[in-house]
Amino acid sequence: MVSIGYYTLSVIAFVAVLAAFMYADRKNITRSHGIVFYKKTKRGREFVDALAKSHPLFWRVMGNAGVAAGIVGMIGAVAFLVDAALTPKAGPGLALVLPFPSAEGASGAGFVGVPFWHFMIGIALFVLVHEGFHAIQARNENVAIKSMGVGLVAIIPWAFVEPNERQVRKKPWLSRMRLYAAGAFGNFLLAGVALLVTNFLFVPAFASGAIGFGGYVDPSQYGASEPFPAQAAGLAPPIIAFDGQRVETTEEFSAALAAKKPGDAVVVQTLSESYTIRLAAHPEYPDRAYLGVAGPKVVQVLKDAYRNDPLKAGSLNFVGDLLYWIFALSLGIGLANLFPIGPLDGGQMLRTLAERFTPRLAGDVMRASTTFMMVLILWMIVPVLLGAIGSLFV
Repeated sequence: MVSIGYYTLSVIAFVAVLAAFMYADRKNITRSHGIVFYKKTKRGREFVDALAKSHPLFWRVMGNAGVAAGIVGMIGAVAFLVDAALTPKAGPGLALVLPFPSAEGASGAGFVGVPFWHFMIGIALFVLVHEGFHAIQARNENVAIKSMGVGLVAIIPWAFVEPNERQVRKKPWLSRMRLYAAGAFGNFLLAGVALLVTNFLFVPAFASGAIGFGGYVDPSQYGASEPFPAQAAGLAPPIIAFDGQRVETTEEFSAALAAKKPGDAVVVQTLSESYTIRLAAHPEYPDRAYLGVAGPKVVQVLKDAYRNDPLKAGSLNFVGDLLYWIFALSLGIGLANLFPIGPLDGGQMLRTLAERFTPRLAGDVMRASTTFMMVLILWMIVPVLLGAIGSLFV
């Protein structure tokens, strides 16, 4: 009998309820391309108008900042892709981001599976902020909004703002730049808020330091054949205590280790297990004790008061992971939206710049940019997809 966990059941229940709501409102929902569903509405336009018109100077400054951030982001995104394509050791620079019906998430060739609820909340915030900033800048530039709406691509949330394109085309080039850059800039601000909340509110209130590490020191680099104590014991990070002493920084960890001698037996406490380990002699300084962990670094774990309460620990871990995914999705997809490819915001920005400074070559610039970016993306994605398909037959 197949066992289904509570997390997966919550995903199934959500999809079922969502399908029921969509069926009940099917007369107002448009379906396109098989899996795209959307609902247009004029609701919210008054709110957007009020927000835009209440502080027009503020939104003008924000719009100009967005243009600067958008141009820098576009250059950075292209540079990242080129570097990733030309540096094989860096691995694939692009991956398809998908919801995954598990609290743990997953990753594989060409994709990243984000835990379902983190994905849904993160993407919902992403699209609302993205389209909201577009709408505010449109109204601040006196461009009418024909309609707004929300929808789904399969079960992935999306939203849209439909400005009057005829009015947009008649606006000065800088006005159009502010409008096109607004969405990605809003996403960057959302990522910044998530980062600030994590570092200045969440971590100080609920987390404490522990010692993570990147693996084990290879004994062969010192001409030895036997593994060092950490590897021999199968020590798994993070370390929260060393022989009864709480360690929250690498300095505390180093000091605790330095107080021991080769041959001493110590108890190393991690989040999940306690290990009794006999320390070795340092391969270069025989009078010093040696554990053999590579790249020790500070990581954050929940404070003892929260970690030992399953309900509090589960809730806080969910919030901490959610803040991370809001940051990662907002920054990553925001940058991808700035790729200088025709229909994307980055493409519209490049087209506007080309029409302003090289009007005769604007069409050629856009064709060259779009072709270059698509070739670059295919160069990176196709081998990964072929490898994934090939692995199915091995």
